[in-house]
Amino acid sequence: MTEGWHPVVGAGAFAMAEGSWILGHMLFGFSSAWVLEPTSGIVFCALVLMLSATAMAATREDDLTWLQSFAFMSIGAYGAVTVLLFLVGPGNLWPLVLLIDGVLVIPAVFAGAFLGDLLRDFRRRAA
Repeated sequence: MTEGWHPVVGAGAFAMAEGSWILGHMLFGFSSAWVLEPTSGIVFCALVLMLSATAMAATREDDLTWLQSFAFMSIGAYGAVTVLLFLVGPGNLWPLVLLIDGVLVIPAVFAGAFLGDLLRDFRRRAA
């Protein structure tokens, strides 16, 4: 099985989005240090996760379905959300924040994995 890389890529994609957002907060005065708080951060993070999930689903081995690719990548991305939220500072409403962040992160990974599967099928038919 090749699922070992999917959680790592999911966690790395979210960590990259959060890290670059923190740099933007420090250097350019972005309104929040947490990427999933302002609307522009949500769109940025969703785009990063969707593109990463698309690449992972499109290049996966034959032993994984696109739903397995989605599930493994979601585990990594949501794990990174949880860890980085507590590093940034969760605040009083952290359970609610984790719930809302899951509602934002998991559909982005789902859409990316679905698009990756379509791309993979298209490439196979074209070959």
